Amino acid sequence: GELFLADEVETAMQAAGIAPDLAVLESAWQARVEEVVSHATLQLPSGGYMQRGGRTGVHTEHMGTMLAEMQSVARAFPGATW
Repeated sequence: GELFLADEVETAMQAAGIAPDLAVLESAWQARVEEVVSHATLQLPSGGYMQRGGRTGVHTEHMGTMLAEMQSVARAFPGATW
């Protein structure tokens, strides 16, 4: 995934001390996820493919279906607050 990939803006914010180092966050996140999954007596899959490019608008064909489903609620209840 792209959660821990820094772009130019995030890199500049890290250098300025505004944002945390994403590599540090990623290792802490990974350790916590592994702990929870292990406690649940499960195993993380190894080496799975992850589509990249979502931040720049590159999505798989599944995005259209997902968006339509998520937007259907907002369209069915205009003006609703969550």
